Amino acid sequence: MKTLNRVSLIGHLGQTPEMRETDSGAKFLPASVATNLVVPQKEGEPKTYTEWHRVLFWNQLAELAVQMLKKGTPVFVEGRLRTYKKHDAEAGVDRWNTVIVATNFIVLSKREEQPEVPPEQVADAAEVPF
Repeated sequence: MKTLNRVSLIGHLGQTPEMRETDSGAKFLPASVATNLVVPQKEGEPKTYTEWHRVLFWNQLAELAVQMLKKGTPVFVEGRLRTYKKHDAEAGVDRWNTVIVATNFIVLSKREEQPEVPPEQVADAAEVPF
């Protein structure tokens, strides 16, 4: 049986992301995207629940994202889930983290608010590691 690991989000960036590099020189851009769920109440104002999602952009997609994304940017992100284990030496325990490895994104703001990016800089999802 085939399986599918796909995530699609529409939300807003929580902060302006900063480019980073791995020890081996691969570029990556960690970002946080907020999505909201609005639940009507029997009485009074609807209640809003905010969920924060950790997103990683890699290599060319990271270079493109750092040019186009800033705090508050409305964005559509496609990707896949990846869970990894990291040992917390201070606490002496293993911690599990789940992130969205982005394979594509679209800025949802008005065209005049978007920076101009040459077509040759558009990333190919095949270059996203793991």
